[in-house]
Amino acid sequence: MTPGTDRRAAFRLTTTIAVGNLAQASLTIAGAALLFAAAQTGMTPGVRTAIAIVGIVAIYLDTHSIAHWAVGRAVGIGFDGYAIAGTAKAHRYPPVMRQLMAHAPFWVARIRRPVGASSRGRGLMLAAGQLSTTITTFAAAAYAWRRVPGGGVTFLVVLVWLGVTTIFGAVLPEGEYRRALRPR
Repeated sequence: MTPGTDRRAAFRLTTTIAVGNLAQASLTIAGAALLFAAAQTGMTPGVRTAIAIVGIVAIYLDTHSIAHWAVGRAVGIGFDGYAIAGTAKAHRYPPVMRQLMAHAPFWVARIRRPVGASSRGRGLMLAAGQLSTTITTFAAAAYAWRRVPGGGVTFLVVLVWLGVTTIFGAVLPEGEYRRALRPR
């Protein structure tokens, strides 16, 4: 998409909160299980590294929206369900990454309108997704660094990626950290 056009990604799938939570929790656990499997010996180093990367990506994709939902519910925000779509911010990435991010299966927590929570509550809900993704993905990559061949390089790539997404989240107008701090 070009700047100035509607950047909302089309939903490819919608689901209830219960099904979405079960799917995200299951996929996160599967990602952790893949990391654990990659730490076991008996496979070639390349296979172990590939399995670890798949596990880290599963954790990256499946911890964001469920954190929005959990914190949102705690502060009184209602949700209509989940959807799966590519990122609405694909235009912010370089060309190759733009295509990948536009088509990656990101979960989207669909907030019920009107929101009905305090400004602080909405801010906490917004920040929760990015923070959860950063913490869990960092922990997964750190585990890979210590236990999987090639894990050090994987950790450095993830560290740079998380640093960039955190900065984007804080400085770009549509970034979740920036939106969380915006007065309402």
